[in-house]
Amino acid sequence: MRSFRTRLIVTIVVLVAATAIVLGAAAYLFVSSSLRSRLVAEAVDQANFNIAVLANERLPARPTLRDIERSGLAEAFARRGSAETVIDLGRRQTFVSALPLAAALDDLSPELRDRVARGEVAYQSIVLDERPYLVVGGRRLPSGPDLYFFFPSRDVEQAIDDLARGLLVAGLVLVALASLAAGAVARQVLRPVGAASAAAERIEAGD
Repeated sequence: MRSFRTRLIVTIVVLVAATAIVLGAAAYLFVSSSLRSRLVAEAVDQANFNIAVLANERLPARPTLRDIERSGLAEAFARRGSAETVIDLGRRQTFVSALPLAAALDDLSPELRDRVARGEVAYQSIVLDERPYLVVGGRRLPSGPDLYFFFPSRDVEQAIDDLARGLLVAGLVLVALASLAAGAVARQVLRPVGAASAAAERIEAGD
């Protein structure tokens, strides 16, 4: 009887835990994907505007580093939501809006830089100085330069981490409650069986 009760409790708890894992994983994937997709969509829209409007308005056809510094582009980009900017002029000439980005181009994937060189708008997630960023790059057509915008993604990643911790705690609480409920259910279910067993033992003893 005790062994059967234990198996019943374990079965109920396992079923509840499996359900919690499936639902929690689905919720995590849906919410995290939605948050990241929203960040990407907003960043790409901003990058397109920065390149097609601001860069075209303020830069000559073949800008130099001096042209970019005088244009105030980095400040204009920052006001519209891009934390920092790297502009690749080619010929080993690079403008950076902040010194920590001096070697940022080396951290970008070759695939991202190749797509930008082909005139596409592409993006990549990276971590610089322990800070997560979404980098969106694009080329001012037809001849450049290539512009890379660094959008901070710490808030989004923090929200996703908080979601994961919340789902984990909720799952553990649910399993604990399921264990208590399973014990009560097992007692109720097995009470008639226990009574019948006791009666059989009394009959066998001659009662």
